[in-house]
Order: sequence, then structure tokens, then C-alpha cells
Amino acid sequence: MVKIIIIFLLIFITYSQSQEINTLFNCTFDSGPVDDCTFQRILSPADSLDIDIGQSLTADSIGSPDRPLSDATSVFSPTMEGEMCQFPYYLNGWDMYFCLYQESIQNYTCPTNLGNQTCIRGQYAYKTTSDPNGFAEIYKSVTTITINSTDEDQCLSFYYYFTNSFREPSISFRMSATLNTSNSQNIVIVKPSNANKWYYNQTTFRVTPDEYSFMIDFYRAEDLNDTTNFTFAIDNISIINGPCSYVFNDSITTDGLIFTEPTTISSTTTLSDISTTTRKCKKIVFINNIGIFIFTKSVLAKNLALALGLSLGLGIPALVTIIVIAVYVVKFVL
Repeated sequence: MVKIIIIFLLIFITYSQSQEINTLFNCTFDSGPVDDCTFQRILSPADSLDIDIGQSLTADSIGSPDRPLSDATSVFSPTMEGEMCQFPYYLNGWDMYFCLYQESIQNYTCPTNLGNQTCIRGQYAYKTTSDPNGFAEIYKSVTTITINSTDEDQCLSFYYYFTNSFREPSISFRMSATLNTSNSQNIVIVKPSNANKWYYNQTTFRVTPDEYSFMIDFYRAEDLNDTTNFTFAIDNISIINGPCSYVFNDSITTDGLIFTEPTTISSTTTLSDISTTTRKCKKIVFINNIGIFIFTKSVLAKNLALALGLSLGLGIPALVTIIVIAVYVVKFVL
């Protein structure tokens, strides 16, 4: 039965590889404001998005942070030792969903099944405001995106963060033609959820052929009695040719540990979902940053849909690599 499932999986992956996927836009912010990660404020081109590795907490901190303590890659990727972080963990009276900076070792760590381990370090972009009159700013990518086809979908994926839900904050993503300014299309608008953590969104969209700038709008309503710090943050933005159902997260930008159901156009995945999934695995093998989940026989038999979803959500390595892994699993692991 297990061998039949693996053969079916290989056939499905081979079919999926026939779908041509090209990356149109890719930004992790890890190298700073370069290439696709260069954004300028519309009303003041000299102003750009702030970029940072994260924020440190003081020892006596009793509240959740007002911006991410670490970037999305550090949270959703295996540690330097290959284990998954166990989120949330309890810290000073609140649930923590970030890697924590440790002054003693001058690095970011998180708890795992094998104790505290070192997180992969990256950067993210953000804007912090305390203006009681509200906040409404638009940032435009310096690099342009050329769309040539009239009947082809694109997939936008990204991570996002809000300090809280006070004053109706939102982040909008849209495409605006560089020459025909009236040709502008909203892709998706995201709003806060309850937890103070990174969230993931994946949205399929289609625009007419043209040359576009990628636009990000930050909005927060006014409240003259509120002057507390509030942060919008974004990370690992990717636009790929093809609908999101065909995107199997083949890079660190569209992290392999996060995926949506093929029928879902826009969705959010939580850390607890991922932690539960990884605990059901016998092991995770990483080849060239691509994770291959290896399930026990009992889990594979009872959770076929989950196994297929994870395996397809973790990238498309070369077919020969898939075959080698399948043979290894059947002969030596299961």
C-alpha cells in the first residue's frame, strides 16, 4: 500500500512539473534594500521601508512586542541544527511566536524538542508609526514587472505582521502600470488577526499585459487619544507565474513549511498547524533547502491527504531526486 502511495505521488509531481513556473518578483529583504527589495514612498521617494533583523526584549518586558522580534524565515524554517522551533512558548505572561535574541551568545534562539537551538537569521521590512492622526502611505517597487500574456494567472505570496488590530489597520498589495497609470489593480488586502506573530498569505490574480510597479499601501485610522507605537511588517514577497495551486514553494521566499489548500485563493496558516504536522513525521530530510517529510506507515495510511499536501507543498526538486528519495524510503525507512 505504501509503495502504491509513493508511485501515485511521483506521478502527481511529474504532472505538476509540466506547469511552467517563472519568478517575476522575489524579495526576502535579507540583503537589505537591493533589487526587488527597493521600495520608495510615493509622496517622498527619498523615504523607503525600514529593514531590520529584529527587535530585542528587555529582561523586565511584560507585554508583547510592538514589532517582530525576528523575521519570518527564522520562524518558519528549521534551526541551524535542523529542528523545528516549538511555538508558541510562554514568556513573561504572553505567548511568544518569535526567535528570541540571547545576549550571552549574541544570537537568536528558539525552543525545540532537543532544547534551545540557533535560528536562521534574516531581515524584514517594516514601518512604525505613533501618529494619532492616522497613517496612510504608499510604497512602490523600483524594479518593474512585465506581464506579456492576456490569459495567464500569477501568484502573490508574502508574510505580514500587525502590532494589534486597534484603529482598523490594513496592508494592500496592488499592481500599477508604469505608463498607463489608470491601469491599476488591487490584488489583496490583509488585516490583523488576534495573535502577535507572522501570518502568511497566498493570492492568485490576473492583470492585462503591461509593465507594472508593485505597490504596497499601509493604512491606519486616526485616534487622537492614541500615541502608542504601531508597526506594519512584511517579509518574503514573491510573485510567480501561474496560479497559486501550481506553486509548490520552491524557494526560501515561499517557505516550504507553509502552504494552502489548492482550492484556496487567499488563506492564512498558523504556527500551531505546522508544529502539529512536524510532530507526525518520522523525520525531515533536507536536500538543497528542500524539505522532504518522511512519515511512519501508520501516519501515512491514516493521513494520505496530509502526506500528499506536505510533500507537494515543499518544493519541486529534480524528478531523479524524488525517485531516489522514494526508493530510499521504501527500502530503508519504512
